[in-house]
Amino acid sequence: QSSTGGLVDREHQTQFVEARAKARGLLDTMLLRGAPNHACMRLLTLPSTRRAVDNTFLFYEAAASAWDASVLVDASKAPKKGMHLYLRRPQSVRFIHLVRDGRSVCASRSTHMPIQRAAKRWSHYHELASELLDRWVDPLHWRRLRYEDFAADPRTHMEELTDWLGLVFDEQMLDFSESPVSHSAG
Repeated sequence: QSSTGGLVDREHQTQFVEARAKARGLLDTMLLRGAPNHACMRLLTLPSTRRAVDNTFLFYEAAASAWDASVLVDASKAPKKGMHLYLRRPQSVRFIHLVRDGRSVCASRSTHMPIQRAAKRWSHYHELASELLDRWVDPLHWRRLRYEDFAADPRTHMEELTDWLGLVFDEQMLDFSESPVSHSAG
């Protein structure tokens, strides 16, 4: 029961919350795909999206301070979120669009979803990411890298990435077993 004595309709309330989130996501996708320029994008961005971007940057700043880090890697797979972060602070956001062979992705996901759905999700994600990167991000601020190429020759690709980011390459970057970096699935 709620504090007012009535019952909470969790089934329909949850459906409403999910429907509202989907509607916001659709609106955000339409905006990112259709806004004519950065000024319109800033003007039309939902307040909830602005707050989420503000909170994300606060989190990044707190993490950087706690870890005494000058670079943070957000491994999330949310291209729309990335665009909003970039549009807010293009001088401090860079993208590495890591693309794994779709057949491998589908094979690994086939244990918990139909392979056709996995293929459709993989294709949609990369099409959306590519479209948004091309539309909003300075070509000097993003790179596309095939996962299989990186796995075959991590040194070459890590040297190229650190050079692009203005960082000094260090051998320890290739020693994943001893890395002080913590990871969270995202």
